[in-house]
Formats: sequence, C-alpha cells, structure tokens
Amino acid sequence: MTDLGLPEGFGYPRLMPDDTSGMLVVWLRQVVEPHHGGYWYRRFDERQYHLLCGYPVSDLNYRDAVLTGAEGLLAVNVWATAHLPDATCEEVAVGWDWHGLALFDLTTGKEVRLIDALSSHEETVRMWISEVLRGSDTGDVVVASVAFEYAKENGSFVLYRLCEVSLETGACHVLTDLPAVFA
Repeated sequence: MTDLGLPEGFGYPRLMPDDTSGMLVVWLRQVVEPHHGGYWYRRFDERQYHLLCGYPVSDLNYRDAVLTGAEGLLAVNVWATAHLPDATCEEVAVGWDWHGLALFDLTTGKEVRLIDALSSHEETVRMWISEVLRGSDTGDVVVASVAFEYAKENGSFVLYRLCEVSLETGACHVLTDLPAVFA
C-alpha cells in the first residue's frame, strides 16, 4: 500500500467517490489502535493518495465524514482528546470532546472552514454533532445526529435529534427527535 501513498497497518473502513470533483476519498483506520484514523484522497486518474487530515499528523480524531453535495467539499466530524486531572493532579486523557465540523476542499486538500459551535432557537448548555450521516443535494447543509444538552436541577440531560446543520453558520434545524435507547 505504501506505493499508493497509504501507510502500513491501516485498513479500509470506507471509500467515497465524488463524481462531481473527480476525487476519491478513503478513510483508513489503524488496525492496532482503531481510534486513530485519517482521510486520504486522490484524483480518479492518479495512483498516489495524499493525506487530507488525521493520524499520524494530528492528535485530533477525524471520525465520520460525508461528501456535502457541493463540488469537492468533504465535511468531517472532528473530536479532540479530553484531559482532566487525576487524583495526583496529573493531566490524563479521559475521553473525547467535540472539536467541530471541518470542511475540506478536495481540489486543494486544504481545510476551508471549521464550524466549532452549533446554534438552535432553544436554550441549551451545549450542543455537538454525534454523527454526520449524509450530505444534501444543495450542498449547504449536512444531516447529522446532534446532541442537545439541557440544564436541570442538580445537573443536565441530553437529547439526541436528527438535524440539518448549516455549513455556513452551524445553525441546526431539527427534523425529528431520536429515541433514547438507554432511558
């Protein structure tokens, strides 16, 4: 695979062809450490892939992605390691925090926008994209599972909703509530 520009020790969980831009995007996940992965891309007529984003270049976790419907634009759900002090006040990695929705131009290989805040007409503590599900025909929104965290006495609670998320503003238009499977 190295002759294609792809690293050893990675598998092919997802392949995304974009006919409008003539690009092929592949998401590879490291076999030994499955939380580490990245996106590589190439033109249909090229043999060599190029790293777009992700491991080993970044300490961010580039998760699910979709072609947006706009020519050559890839939307990637990005998470960062959450660090909290342990009992000895040493910082340790304890999980993931939502970092944003990164938009990449496949013709240049560059990040063109990072949506790092979502908005809604409701009063929330915070919101984040749980999973990006698909692009749109118009290319101006993605459909995603979005978490809405609400304050309550002695804490908070989270509802998940299927939303259209604006690629310009991060505004969320709720399509439907998603069932709470662990309630």
